[in-house]
Amino acid sequence: MVALLRPASAVSAQLAAALLWAAALPGSEAAAAEPLLAGTAAPGPGAADDWSVLVHITVGKGWEWVTPRPPDAIAAGVELLVRKGAFAAGPFLDGGGGSSHDSGWYGVAAGAVLDPLPWARLELLAEGGLHDVGVESAYAGLPGDRASLAFLGARAGLYAYTQLMPSAALAWAKRSGFGLQVGGRVDLAHATLRAGVPPELGQPVPERAGGGALAITFVLVLEW
Repeated sequence: MVALLRPASAVSAQLAAALLWAAALPGSEAAAAEPLLAGTAAPGPGAADDWSVLVHITVGKGWEWVTPRPPDAIAAGVELLVRKGAFAAGPFLDGGGGSSHDSGWYGVAAGAVLDPLPWARLELLAEGGLHDVGVESAYAGLPGDRASLAFLGARAGLYAYTQLMPSAALAWAKRSGFGLQVGGRVDLAHATLRAGVPPELGQPVPERAGGGALAITFVLVLEW
């Protein structure tokens, strides 16, 4: 009986050695794992069926040639975009202005949102809405003047997602990151503003309002 078991044990040992040798061949691990991994990869953020909500919080430098006064301005705002695949649209509200004038830009932006890399995003958006521009009086206690003008614009943004900020600290955002945005806007009409002056100086000097603006802003991006 022992003599009969020895050949069977030898055959089993040889079979086991052959299986180990086959598993060590190049590509055998990938081939064995392929059925287990098929269909388990998560879709990318730009997949056609993805829905997400994007929030941009912006602050930066602006130049507004909308009155005869100096163009230097501070630019800041917030934007809410609803995204499906490579398209996004939503409302925005931006504020700006210098030492003697102020601007509010509000409207709707829409355009392409692309993910060239898993950690990067590119946005190309067109926008339109109303530009609320005002000037202050050079004399304390006297009123300024304001006007609302229709405008069109466009902007581009490039963002990088990061793990520096935990999602839980940002209202459970799916992703968060930072980036830069560059944009321009043009008013479609003009208005005449007259800031108050003391009565002894006569009538206020009219100022032409309406023109264009440029801005470069730093953006905090949140995505749900």
